[in-house]
Amino acid sequence: MPVRMLTEESESKPVADELYSNPRHGHYLKQIPCWQLQKMISLIQNRMRGLNLDASLEVTNKEFSINAEEDLNKLDDETLQKKKAVMEESFEKHQKKPGDADFQYEVEVKFDLPKIEQNDWDSD
Repeated sequence: MPVRMLTEESESKPVADELYSNPRHGHYLKQIPCWQLQKMISLIQNRMRGLNLDASLEVTNKEFSINAEEDLNKLDDETLQKKKAVMEESFEKHQKKPGDADFQYEVEVKFDLPKIEQNDWDSD
């Protein structure tokens, strides 16, 4: 499948949208989540920039992974949408629905509360 409109500087979302709308290949690509197609496009772009395969995979995996310590408020819109798509896919994958073998209705979990320290200024 040729990706003629792809350059090193292209944004992956418009390229993915164009591939989805391609009458020849679009019906095959509709089965692939958009974030996964964007990940493949990003991998191709990193190779076009001259990165070797291992470095390209490392950069792409970092771009499309979720780090709990990362502040998502500081990301640009395109990167944030990529992260959200990955989170949504992970949520849907792990979601338990009625009809699943291990589905339970109204699961109650008790959490241990941390011990509250007393302070002099809070003695009113």
